[in-house]
Amino acid sequence: MSDIPTENYLAHLNEILHDQTQPLSNSFRYYVEFLRNTANLIDKGRFTRVIVKLFKEIKKGDDPRGLKIGEMLFALNNAWKPTSRLIIQKTSDPKIFIIRFTNASDFAAAIYSIPNRVHGKLLTMRMWSSNSRIEDIDFTAQDFLISFELRGDLVERGFVADKVAEKVGKVLTLIGHVNEKGEYQAHVIAYLTRALVHQVKIIILDGEDRETIKLNIFFMVIPHGTCRKCWNVDGEHSNEICRRRMVEYKKNMPKVYVYMEEGNERVENLTNAAASLRIYESEIGKIDFQNRGTKRRRIETDSAIKIEMIVENLNQPKDAGTGKKALQKLVVTLIL
Repeated sequence: MSDIPTENYLAHLNEILHDQTQPLSNSFRYYVEFLRNTANLIDKGRFTRVIVKLFKEIKKGDDPRGLKIGEMLFALNNAWKPTSRLIIQKTSDPKIFIIRFTNASDFAAAIYSIPNRVHGKLLTMRMWSSNSRIEDIDFTAQDFLISFELRGDLVERGFVADKVAEKVGKVLTLIGHVNEKGEYQAHVIAYLTRALVHQVKIIILDGEDRETIKLNIFFMVIPHGTCRKCWNVDGEHSNEICRRRMVEYKKNMPKVYVYMEEGNERVENLTNAAASLRIYESEIGKIDFQNRGTKRRRIETDSAIKIEMIVENLNQPKDAGTGKKALQKLVVTLIL
């Protein structure tokens, strides 16, 4: 997740969910709803349980039960640096765990760390409640931050950046160009059931002339255990399978066609369309970890103030019944 919850961000997610002109697939809709709901919770200083799936292949010789609770707890403590206790529950699926937080700050830190990593593998997250069923949870989509660079003549045609980002997945935000190198940055949702789009062909047609450019897509935060040859996150993996996937990707590499003779009016319209995806005036880099840290400190401060006030009330000379109620209020505050 790339942005702190703001009114613009929440409104933008709601707009995507209700856009009838570009309806979301079921997997993407499920994930955007997750982004919206967690952003709402963080904005209100609240938290909930989550269910996570670790995309780690269980090979021959591995424990068929997957990671032990202690191993997962150790990894998440290193990744999220929680200030309070995490409660982890295993499920019948060796790759799936249910995690309960005990304060809002740790929940926010986990959400801001998306995409999460455990032992170099992707850990994808969804919301969980007492009414949820594991078989109904869709783990097939994940959001990523990506970047790519376009040369000057393509930067001038603003729609090209939008078309490139769309090849990676559903574009939530597109910012750029952010520097003289023609760099664009985007927040996208991609399928985990296929190879991540890491290279795109831009085919430039100018009259009878044709030029092909291979453009690299950089994933700004991605688990280091993701195969950098076949770029598949899920499924069985071996040298032979990896080789076949690489050949298949090169054969069917995503393509963006640019017609240089297109009129200025169409270019301007498409540029405006791409620019409309912006929901922040500043660059994505300025909204990153500094603001996330500020938000987390605010949540911690708010929680500390609440606890301090309740403890102060407990220390006041009151009857036993009042003190008991205050203690119950403290417990409820910490749980909720």
